[in-house]
Amino acid sequence: MALKLYDDRSLTVSVRHVEAKPNGSFQYRRRIPVCLHGHYPGKAFYVRSLGRDAHELARKAADLTAELDGLWARLRADSGAVEDIPAEGQATGQDAAGGPQTALQVLVGYLGARKATEASRNADAFGHIAAGPAPFAVTVPLAVITLGDALALYLSHHPKGEMKKFRADAERVVNGVVAMAGDLPLSFYTRQQAQAYRDDLLTRNSTGTVRRRLDTLVAVFNKAVAEEGLTLGNAFENLSIPQEGQDAKKREGYTTAELSVIAGACRRLDDDIRHIIGLQLDTGARAGEIIGLRVQDVVLDHAVPHVRIRPFGTVRTLKTDASRRDIPLVGVALWSAGRAVAAAKARGNGGWLFSRYASDREVKATHASNTLNKWLSGLEGVANGKTTHCMRHAMRDRLRAAQVPHDIQEAIGGWGARTVGQGYGQGYPLEVLHAHMTRMVLRD
Repeated sequence: MALKLYDDRSLTVSVRHVEAKPNGSFQYRRRIPVCLHGHYPGKAFYVRSLGRDAHELARKAADLTAELDGLWARLRADSGAVEDIPAEGQATGQDAAGGPQTALQVLVGYLGARKATEASRNADAFGHIAAGPAPFAVTVPLAVITLGDALALYLSHHPKGEMKKFRADAERVVNGVVAMAGDLPLSFYTRQQAQAYRDDLLTRNSTGTVRRRLDTLVAVFNKAVAEEGLTLGNAFENLSIPQEGQDAKKREGYTTAELSVIAGACRRLDDDIRHIIGLQLDTGARAGEIIGLRVQDVVLDHAVPHVRIRPFGTVRTLKTDASRRDIPLVGVALWSAGRAVAAAKARGNGGWLFSRYASDREVKATHASNTLNKWLSGLEGVANGKTTHCMRHAMRDRLRAAQVPHDIQEAIGGWGARTVGQGYGQGYPLEVLHAHMTRMVLRD
């Protein structure tokens, strides 16, 4: 019995007499020699818990093995047992004085003779280079990569690894596994543990949320395997989720009447919350895209006023490559952009359009969305339960109703994956996008 700790294709490190338990702990399990069964009535194996710390596993197992080797050698000596000793030692059984030898004496004598023989053989083979300097030195890394180590590696390599929310989401996923099975070396996790983790998530989350968390876990695992050159399977990969997607709730867009109510309320209240909503309403942009705008991203002194959706440092990222785009400003979005820029310049907030929620440290898109959605839910004339993201669905409906070509819809909303063909050229001119967007502007 041996537990594999490290494997990089050229080197495998294992610990003998150790096995992993389903609860995430380890135990030492070694067969007791038959001649010593009398000292362990009714037991065929010596078993002892080694705890849960994988980093201490090898040392504890080695210490216990050495302890048992010494103990069992003494017990054999006391009983006169000489099993597993070479035949010539058993047959002689005499010491230098002619008396009977103990098993320990036989063993020591045999090992001493063998060591001398091996030393002589090695001297003949390698003595000519023994006096020279070592041509090179090799240090073998014996580090055990646990799931916690893998998370640290994943975050250090990911472009979003320093973002507070991204880090918290990844930590929540890994901590859930650690709480259930322990912080184990990657090779110790079993498919049964992965399935148990999935089933636990399903008791309180939608299938979509469960899939996202499993995807994060797979990414953490695979990043460590790739970076450390390990040869391991991933117990969490390709897990099926019963009835996946069937619990998804279809989001409905706002009606034209509801959009008119929202636009009117934004103009009346005229503050940063309403400026964000107004920009979303007539651009179809995501809440995070609007909340993360900088003043320089709002271009009002152009033939076609527009906003530039771009990443900024590590705090403002985009969902996909297709999210990077310029969107013409029309309707209430144009009004909101002008009012927001004027307010931001008056505040002198360091470049962020909505400094209540955005700074050089982070963009609090989720926090802002909660505030926006709460206001929308209490607005008379607007159906309860709809969110700011429903404006994005409404934008798709409005563009379809205006018979805007599909590829221009994609360019405005940043929907879909960017194809190879779309990667050529500069995309649609703002004038073209603006002409189509004016066809779906709300009429007063």
